[in-house]
Amino acid sequence: MRYFLAIALTADFVTCLGQIDPDKLIAIKEPARWNRAGQSIMKAMTRDSLDPEPAYLMALYYFQPGHKNFQIDTASYYQRLSLRLYRKRADKKQDVPDSISLYRLRSSIDSAAFQRARRIGTEESYQFFLTRYPWAPQVPDAVEGRNEQAYQKVSRINTAKSYRSYLERFPKSHRALVARTRMEKLEFDEATKDRRLAGYRKFVKEYPNNPNRPEAERRIFELMTATGTPDAFLRFLAAYPESRWTSRARVLLFSLQREGEPVPEGKWKTDSLKKERDTGGYWVPVIKSGKYGFINEQGKEVVSPRFESIPEGYRCGEITDRYLVTSRGLIARNGQLIWKGKVKDFDDLGLGFVFVAADSGGVVIHESGFRIHNETVDDAMVIANRFLGYNRDDTWSLVTLTGAPLMSNAFDDVAVLDSVIQLTKNKKRILTTPSRIAAVADGDDLKEDFVFDDVRKWGDQHYWVRNGLLEGVIDANLKFLIPLDRQTLRKTDFGFLSTKAGNISVKGIRVLEGKSYKQVMDLGRWIRLKDASGTHWLCERASGKLTEGDSVWFRGKLAFLQTVDSILAFLPNGRKLSFAIDAPFRLKESLDSSAYMIVQERRGKTVYDASTGVRLFTAEFDDLEPAARGLFFVTRLGKKGIVRSDGKVVLPPEYDAIVSAGESAYSLLKEKKFGWFEAKSGVLVKPIYDRNVKPYGTKLMLGFMNNAYGFLLADGKPMGGFQWDDVGHWTDSIAWVKKGPTWALMELRTQKVIMDNVRQFTYIRETGEKLAIVQKDKAFGVLSSKKGIVVPVQYTDVVNLGTRETPLYFTERHISEAALTVVVYFDQNGKSVRSQAMESDELDKITCEN
Repeated sequence: MRYFLAIALTADFVTCLGQIDPDKLIAIKEPARWNRAGQSIMKAMTRDSLDPEPAYLMALYYFQPGHKNFQIDTASYYQRLSLRLYRKRADKKQDVPDSISLYRLRSSIDSAAFQRARRIGTEESYQFFLTRYPWAPQVPDAVEGRNEQAYQKVSRINTAKSYRSYLERFPKSHRALVARTRMEKLEFDEATKDRRLAGYRKFVKEYPNNPNRPEAERRIFELMTATGTPDAFLRFLAAYPESRWTSRARVLLFSLQREGEPVPEGKWKTDSLKKERDTGGYWVPVIKSGKYGFINEQGKEVVSPRFESIPEGYRCGEITDRYLVTSRGLIARNGQLIWKGKVKDFDDLGLGFVFVAADSGGVVIHESGFRIHNETVDDAMVIANRFLGYNRDDTWSLVTLTGAPLMSNAFDDVAVLDSVIQLTKNKKRILTTPSRIAAVADGDDLKEDFVFDDVRKWGDQHYWVRNGLLEGVIDANLKFLIPLDRQTLRKTDFGFLSTKAGNISVKGIRVLEGKSYKQVMDLGRWIRLKDASGTHWLCERASGKLTEGDSVWFRGKLAFLQTVDSILAFLPNGRKLSFAIDAPFRLKESLDSSAYMIVQERRGKTVYDASTGVRLFTAEFDDLEPAARGLFFVTRLGKKGIVRSDGKVVLPPEYDAIVSAGESAYSLLKEKKFGWFEAKSGVLVKPIYDRNVKPYGTKLMLGFMNNAYGFLLADGKPMGGFQWDDVGHWTDSIAWVKKGPTWALMELRTQKVIMDNVRQFTYIRETGEKLAIVQKDKAFGVLSSKKGIVVPVQYTDVVNLGTRETPLYFTERHISEAALTVVVYFDQNGKSVRSQAMESDELDKITCEN
């Protein structure tokens, strides 16, 4: 390099000599004369400080490659001095120096200075050149060289601060764009290197214009809402109301509210969410021009006809699914197509998430349109309304509700136990909580300090756990209620029993804790215990009161304790009854949970109310059973009767059977004939009928004799004759009566026929307002017990596509002359809400085959 530089400088030097005196030139060039030449030139400069020639010669003196004092910068100084003096000189006709020589010399010096800077090749060498030679034509190249060397230096440092300094110093560098890009990336990486929420939030605050801000905002959204709780989404919306992720936060918050999570109303619920269609009610398919659409229970078109096909099961209406399969894909109840393409199957996971099985594989999508995972999965689930799990190749991964990864391909199974989450890995069950799992999103490791061989749910928020031979119980906060130990645990209504080395300890009732027993038996409000000494104990759970005895047993809801000479009966109200140890007694319970004790005494059998201990009555009978509140069936000598709780006889014991037929009504059987007794009114219908007497409405009854039905008044007297083959209830004043092959509607008081020649009727609803599809000859219609005729009896067929509570009627009327069928839809009030003419092939596509 020095060789070529010397050649270049020599060439430049020759061009700068001009008309120099040869003797002076020899003095400058000959090494033996260098010192004397320099001294001579300096003297000349001293003699005439305004003469440009000495300064020019001094510049040449220092600008010689072979000169021991070769100094480019000193040469430049004297060249500039000579040029200034030349410009001031009045007589510019002298030969040395002339302007051309001066400018040639400056050009040569500039070129040499630049070659030096380039040979050194550092930012400082280029900057020195730019500082000392700002007029040089090589300045652009020097600027580029300086900027490049500075960039290489900061790229080795590779920090956001170094690139920022570079851009501040060299904003117009050709490397500025690359430097800015690297600076912005490093600003993001350095601020968020721990991948925690605080770092992302700090980055967004300090670098609002950084192009990586969207990624930071996404991570803030994912981390702030990682717990999946409504409060988490509300906090995000409050902190970042203008974020691009607010709409998704609102949608997920709305989904949580729809699933019953407590979410306060507020500005978060936009008008579009408020207008979200309720999934209540049902849809019914319609067809037009060969395309399927849907209407609701009011007949309003909710999805216009645009589908080539729908599942055949939809044709029968009453569609309440939140998502529907169509030929175009899967649609939501808001009519939006949430999955485009063929749907083999789908599963509503909850919270608006849907698992769709398509030809390409399974995917998890949200009804608002976003997809959770870019790759296909085999199965998916919503976990405790807080997370999502998806299965691929028999392993489960967990993500947040926003799709942020938590743990990938980590578990063999996932289950939810109340608010506790069970993760299975290598046949071990890890119990954890939503908050622990959410912490993983912010960079923490999943705590696996509750790992067991087996886990079972025991009651509300309690869990039995086992490791090897050790058993214990923990709660939903992952705190041990019973530490792991070599014991056998059993769940009871009041708590837990622990058996260890044949001894049983109780947890859940303070008075029993800290002691051991040989036997413990739980019965509702009572606990029977036996200690190691053989002593029996009866414990009342509510009060914790203990009573000692020789033996304890239970009957129904009563507890009995035997002492040396007596038996104590403990009643539900806390009272006690005492009997002699040899007094026989029986306990009778009724369907309404009341109970009675029958004690044999000298004067007969005495009946006590077992809940209060009150003595009711004493009488002679063989057996007694509770009939209703205040009434008893009594048996004496094989016959049945009824007595009141005060012992007064209501029906003497003369019937073969008495069967309850309602709140206070009883069917009677005597000598193979049937009668009726109404306890409240005291009305007795004597047993003279061939079948059970049964009520018709609230004021009439039906009796059967001589192979026909007839109506009976409240007092048991017949109303009209016995002439009907069958009777059906319509209203208390109107009945369906059948004689021969047809039915008629008859007004009972006047015996007036309202509708006759009905071949059959089929109930749509049998309670409250009755609804029935009736057929007269070949025509069908709909009849209401309150509104009368809802759909005229004039259609070829009538089908209810709605529910019993809110019907929607599909009717057909064939017009043979036109080879058409007119289809009319009627709402529950009989209003026509849709009608159209169809040809047979289109009718076949919409008709319900059921």
